[in-house]
Amino acid sequence: VDGLYASEVWRFSHACHVALQSISSEGRLCCPHVYPSRGTTLSSALRCCQLQQLKSIRPMTELDSDPFLQDLVERLALCCSLEELGPISIDEGGGPFGVEDEVRNRSRPVPEETRCIFSNSSLLMALGNAFENLRSLERVSLTLRCVHDENEIGGLIAAMGSCKALKQLRLDLDTTMSSGGEMLAAVAQMLHELAPERRLQSLTLGYSWFSEASDETLHELQAAISELPLRFVGLLAPQDPEMGSLENACSVLGRSVEEVLVMEGWDHDGLVFPAFLEALCQCPRLKRLHLIGEVPEKLNVESFEQTLRVRLGGMPEVCVNCPLGIKIANHTLAH
Repeated sequence: VDGLYASEVWRFSHACHVALQSISSEGRLCCPHVYPSRGTTLSSALRCCQLQQLKSIRPMTELDSDPFLQDLVERLALCCSLEELGPISIDEGGGPFGVEDEVRNRSRPVPEETRCIFSNSSLLMALGNAFENLRSLERVSLTLRCVHDENEIGGLIAAMGSCKALKQLRLDLDTTMSSGGEMLAAVAQMLHELAPERRLQSLTLGYSWFSEASDETLHELQAAISELPLRFVGLLAPQDPEMGSLENACSVLGRSVEEVLVMEGWDHDGLVFPAFLEALCQCPRLKRLHLIGEVPEKLNVESFEQTLRVRLGGMPEVCVNCPLGIKIANHTLAH
């Protein structure tokens, strides 16, 4: 402390005391934006921050759920001011999860009364209930991996319809083919709940089994989409491309759409593109189409683009594997 006046030493000491008090177990950090790079960091932030002041939880990369799922379930409902969540991955197929899994590598002993095991089913149900309290949530990026508990995952998706302020939604559904139809039915239910608010402007669906969707589900999707002011639609690897998944996925293209991104959603021979072109021609405001992946040799991109321009009477552009589209598809650019 050489060179410091007594008053400066006092202020420095007081600042240290306040900082230590803030990060102690008795205090709560006022940190409105959390950008964790690891699941354990997110878990600590959920325990230490003033959750009512939290505005965004935006991991630097997609995080697996095992280290933080328990804390997220217990505390998400308290994040009443949360506006942004994700990218986050929730894996249902990892077996029972409990507090012991989270603290296995900690040096501090865990009190016996806190050592409890929860089934993933109960956690998913609780997480769905938490979404009902997030009235300020505007942006969500979520990956759901489902092997067994299709009903609980479907319930979680449907519960997101309670987030009436939602403007941007990216939902990647890594599910089995047998449950693919049920997951899309849950998506249709969620969009139906969001439609009256007319706020959702960006929708990205990844890896969804559109080939397994029933005619009723596709009709419900179309009905909900027609009521939403969507400006951007992303279709990431709709399954199964050899069974007409892209044609079914066109049910989420509304007349208000200005930009469409499709990643590897076509069959090997490109036989789906005529039907895809007809669907795009029903989007009078379309300005840009991104195609990400290996385009079939039989597809003449220039002719496809020219037909779009003639049919729509505008200047929509078709971009193949452009940097902007790749960034959007890879989570590196919010849209």
